[in-house]
Amino acid sequence: MVFEALYYKDRIRIVNPSGDVGIATLWSQVDAVCKVLDGAAVNLSPESSRIAVIANLYGNGLPQMLRNLLWNPQIRHIVIVGKNLAGSREWLLKFFENGIEEVEFLGSTAYRIRGTDRNIDGEVRPDQFAHAPLFTVMGDAGDPATKTALETFFTNLPPIEECTCERIMPPPVPEPSVSRFPSEPRSHTIVRDRPLEAWIELIFRLVRFGYRNRVAKHGASGKSTAEERIELQNVKVVIESPSTDDEELLRRFNFAPEELKTQQDVEEPRRRSRKDDRQLAFELKLTEEDRTPSDFRDYQDRILDSNRPTDIGYTYGNRLRGYFFPRREGWDDAPPPLDTLEIVAERLRHEPESRHAYISLWDTSVDLPEGRNCPCFVTAFFRRFEGVLTFTATFRAHNAMDAWMKNVYGLMAIQRHVAERAGMEPGPITVISHSISIDVASLDRAKKIAESKTTDDVIDPATGKIEPRFDPNGSFAITVDKSAWELVVEHQHNGMVIHQYRGKSAEEIERQLARDCALSVISHALYLGRELARKEMQMRAERAKA
Repeated sequence: MVFEALYYKDRIRIVNPSGDVGIATLWSQVDAVCKVLDGAAVNLSPESSRIAVIANLYGNGLPQMLRNLLWNPQIRHIVIVGKNLAGSREWLLKFFENGIEEVEFLGSTAYRIRGTDRNIDGEVRPDQFAHAPLFTVMGDAGDPATKTALETFFTNLPPIEECTCERIMPPPVPEPSVSRFPSEPRSHTIVRDRPLEAWIELIFRLVRFGYRNRVAKHGASGKSTAEERIELQNVKVVIESPSTDDEELLRRFNFAPEELKTQQDVEEPRRRSRKDDRQLAFELKLTEEDRTPSDFRDYQDRILDSNRPTDIGYTYGNRLRGYFFPRREGWDDAPPPLDTLEIVAERLRHEPESRHAYISLWDTSVDLPEGRNCPCFVTAFFRRFEGVLTFTATFRAHNAMDAWMKNVYGLMAIQRHVAERAGMEPGPITVISHSISIDVASLDRAKKIAESKTTDDVIDPATGKIEPRFDPNGSFAITVDKSAWELVVEHQHNGMVIHQYRGKSAEEIERQLARDCALSVISHALYLGRELARKEMQMRAERAKA
């Protein structure tokens, strides 16, 4: 039986196809190991060597190596020699020693080599091998002791035995199958101009990166059940221009503006100010395929209403304007409830730089012990920043599909209410969701929305023209200083050069930019990297001619 490679035929070195020894060089170069073998007087003759094949073993090549071994049962001995940079040596050894176990990997079923953190497909298992290879582990190729060990190993190697095992055709390496992609699930930040654009990106992030988790749900009877949802934690969305979205775009995603508009909206649609534009509410347009219980009607009015219907456990308007009371000491009669929006507006009007315009909708004395009928919108923070009134809202739990957009438009109404009374212009809104999720039943619908994202750049809805997404960190201009043969990168913002980077190579500049967190948009970073590489090649060519 002669050695036949099913995988990586062009990456492995065949010495004697009839041999029974394989050499795994891990991360060390095959040529370097061959020199050590030659120096140890190991027979490398294609006709008589005991060595059949010499190849690297990087971590990602383990599934292919196992399949090659399964197809070539005549390989009885494997010598491991070389630099073990990624742990591939332990993975190979423990595969045969410990076997594999079923685990969850990126939301799908996978397998792990027991005793390691290495995931692997489960199509090839140790029990499929008629005889597990005999392993001999040596040190680095450059270690003098390795040369001596190789001499000893091949001197004492027992005679070759005829292989009577049949070849086993292994199943192909399966295509990767995951239900989510890796990310830090607590660090997603989205910055977009308008609410709908931000919502689409939010759904995209949840579909691509969200975890399938069980979350507790409390019914009217008080009994708790668990349902499966696609979840991320502590997602922050910054909406820089929180005004009503284009009606056609809203309809495209099953949202329709409310028909009950102000008279000014009807008579002067083109002259609406940003404040007036925010008075538009919208509702979810129901279809036969996608029914939803969400009701967007009059939401912007209701979120400012202090009254709570007796059959509802809480309303945001009530928590903001009719739920909490001042301290009762010294009052003969019960005082009126606190209108927290009026209080923060008054404070900001008299003390514009105050950081005390903070409201909690969460009543710890009631909400924490009862654990049901608790508000999801829990804090509101208003702050004048860069001359406008910014608004940060925190939600402890958030339904991304059916509540987030409705909540954002409600937040726009709250911000407008406070801004008008404080005498300020509304600015960006930031929404922080401690737990934001999609119901599994809505996943197909969410995937369709996520698939609508074709680029991270900005697409003009009217013309279809694509523009690079603006990086708030600034822009960069690259030139070459031929007197020093250095790349020069000027960091610019609003037409001014604010910093300069210099280096002999693109890699040197890239390290400086990364250190300074100089870029914040991925597409911008990729573009700048390409330009730096191009400029470096151009500089080297010009220098060679000089």
